Amino acid sequence: MFICKNKEYIAKDIFDGRNTEWFHNMMGGGNDEVYNFLPIKWGISDEAPDAFSEEFSDDWCFGHRFLNVKDFKDWFIEKRPDIDAGWVTRYEEWLYEVKGIEPEYLKKHLDKDDVIEDVRFIEVTNNYDCSKWLFDYLVDNKIPDDATLQYAFDH
Repeated sequence: MFICKNKEYIAKDIFDGRNTEWFHNMMGGGNDEVYNFLPIKWGISDEAPDAFSEEFSDDWCFGHRFLNVKDFKDWFIEKRPDIDAGWVTRYEEWLYEVKGIEPEYLKKHLDKDDVIEDVRFIEVTNNYDCSKWLFDYLVDNKIPDDATLQYAFDH
């Protein structure tokens, strides 16, 4: 992931991790419906340095995508992809609130067999979603709103 403006890099290789679920979401093909509202564009931005196309050609990378920094920040503030909610057992609620153990699965709807006294609707922080990290990086490093996030994925 790179940040570009006026055909120059502002920052290179800012994300050096592996997170398949987040990458799928950032490519526009993930399971988290909140990413359907992220204005991702396909290809290589006109803002990317000329060398980007050679350095990160289709021989080495796939899924070239880009979006405006302001668009990402606005989307993040409005949609908060790092927060989720759902139904859990009372025990899972206790594990999360007392021990910080995130529930493995959040039910979005109750089944007819669920006993309402035994379940709770809770809000959790999704620590696997890296959008909060990216948002904080952009804010902490004072990245200009008119810059472009350009990214691709290694083969």
